[in-house]
Amino acid sequence: MGKIEFAIGFTVAVLVCFVGSIIFIPPSPSHRIDFDQVNIDDTNGDYIIRINGIYRKLMVCDPISSTGSMKPSIDAGSTPICIEPVSPDEIQRGDIISFTKCDHSHCYHVPHRVILKLNDDTFLTKGDYIISSIDIVHFDNIWGIFVGVFY
Repeated sequence: MGKIEFAIGFTVAVLVCFVGSIIFIPPSPSHRIDFDQVNIDDTNGDYIIRINGIYRKLMVCDPISSTGSMKPSIDAGSTPICIEPVSPDEIQRGDIISFTKCDHSHCYHVPHRVILKLNDDTFLTKGDYIISSIDIVHFDNIWGIFVGVFY
């Protein structure tokens, strides 16, 4: 049986975005999960995966908002599947993450692609489609790494 690509972006054609006068081609997420690493936990029905010998629970993340910031990789209304990161070292350039962002009235989760690791625990992120959707995100605000999506 071949490998199933759970990471978002492996089957997506190269997307070219314009950021000012800079042409930006978003990197693909790193390959994380082979088909034989996905199991069902018989005790409570959770879906679990094994990454580097460590078992991790799969989480269903908040559905993608209607802003369209992650098109064409992820459509609005799609439901991502995530794992909770345990260390900043787990997050690589190209990964799609969900992080908490707060404005004047409330906090919400934002899906963005990691463009650059700025230091040990801070990342530059961007939505794939919306030019102005750039954020600097600290590891403490990241609550999920996308490993799949329900369309």
